[in-house]
Amino acid sequence: ELASPKGTVSVDGRVCYCPHEAWTIPDTILENILFGTCLSFSEYESVLHTYVLHPDLQALPDGDQTVLGTDGPDLTMCQRHRIALARVAYADGDVYLLDDPLSGMDQAVQRHIFERGIQGQLKGKTRILVTPDPQ
Repeated sequence: ELASPKGTVSVDGRVCYCPHEAWTIPDTILENILFGTCLSFSEYESVLHTYVLHPDLQALPDGDQTVLGTDGPDLTMCQRHRIALARVAYADGDVYLLDDPLSGMDQAVQRHIFERGIQGQLKGKTRILVTPDPQ
């Protein structure tokens, strides 16, 4: 965290934040992605594909209706990161703050998400990506 001794910072638009410690709410995977917004099937399908969630949903008996929480399935940190990325992408913000969102993913998934998500789906948006990976 950096302190600013002087000046102001203003943002004209919506800011979406994907924290390093990805989290979910005790609700369905669908609601974890929509996060209170209306469902647009085409946009929803797009984020599922872009953030490589279809294989995970197919492996769960209730798919995106699987309820997460204390009685739900244990998700890997990689799965939580991909759900968090899908959530912020679906929110359709103007500025994206992404704190090491690709950590814990294999290189093929990282490349797919970086190229199709961060550089693709979020193209034209302001994106600030924090990562320890120099590549």
